[in-house]
Order: sequence, then C-alpha cells, then structure tokens
Amino acid sequence: MVRAELLTPLSVTQQLVVELLGLNLTHGEVGQELGISEDMAREHCKRAAKKIPGDLPAQVKCMMWARGANLDVLKGLTHRYEFQRAALQRPRTGGRPSQGGDVSLANTGS
Repeated sequence: MVRAELLTPLSVTQQLVVELLGLNLTHGEVGQELGISEDMAREHCKRAAKKIPGDLPAQVKCMMWARGANLDVLKGLTHRYEFQRAALQRPRTGGRPSQGGDVSLANTGS
C-alpha cells in the first residue's frame, strides 16, 4: 500500500501529532507528550487532517495516514464497499412482502 501524497506539507508539530495519533495515543496523551494542551493537540490534528486527502473524521484520517493508508482507504471506499457487500448478503426479514404473493391482513375481530 502506498501512502497518499499531500499537496501541502504538514508542519513539524502536525507531523508529530499525526505520528503519535498513529500510535493510538489520545489527544490528551499527545498533548502531554508534546507539552501542549489537549485542545491544541486536537487543533493540530484538525489542521493536519485538512491537508490529508479523504473524507474520514479528522482523528481517524490522521491515524490512518500515519500508518501508511492509501487514498482509497482515506476516502472510506474500502469500508463502504465492505458495508454494502455485507448488507447485500444479509437475509431480509419481515417488513416487505415476498414476490408473487398478495399480502392481506386478517380481520382479527373485536
């Protein structure tokens, strides 16, 4: 898998935040590691995520990019395909009448 390329490079701090998120650290832990607040770590993550292609949430996108994710993963295409495929394979239960038959409700009486 080839890591998705950036059109705009990350700042040094953004690179550090993204790398630490890629190691499964939380924003709070990243902040402690870098000597910044949790909110500042979150802000660096958001700014880095704007430079990374894809439509995943900021923290997930940073984590996946740090781990070498390609553009298909960052755009969520792999996940969407797997979800759609699983939905098509799931048996349907209730809700819709089967083909070829007329569904009528029986009068239960009162």
